[in-house]
Amino acid sequence: MLFVALIGVAYWQMEKTSNEREARARAKAPQLAEPIVTWQGKTIRKGDTVRIFKWAGTFKPAETGYPHEIDAAPDRTGVVLGGEKRTNSRHIDIDPSEPIQIVRVRWHRQTWKVNGSDQTILLGEFETTIHVDHLEVVPR
Repeated sequence: MLFVALIGVAYWQMEKTSNEREARARAKAPQLAEPIVTWQGKTIRKGDTVRIFKWAGTFKPAETGYPHEIDAAPDRTGVVLGGEKRTNSRHIDIDPSEPIQIVRVRWHRQTWKVNGSDQTILLGEFETTIHVDHLEVVPR
């Protein structure tokens, strides 16, 4: 009986921790600014399937959940969730009136190259941002 009670308490604690973690993630989630982003003559809409068509750097472990950076290389695909304004960082101050030029993408389950190695890894879906310059809309 004590064993069953301990399992119940452990399960409740895991569920509570999971719910708290989800609530923190929702609170930190960026607000999508626009369903349509037009940048230098290119228009990308929420719901568009896009493909990286030119090298776009790397996606970091905090973005992918994988412990190493992965290459944001051509032919990776995903679905646009919306446009987001860039934010200030240690390296750059963003003009608040700057037009939106990045989009949040939910990348499909696919293989990615691990940066700096010959290894590839199959990753499930994850979300991150990318500059519109690196994307093309996949025709339907």
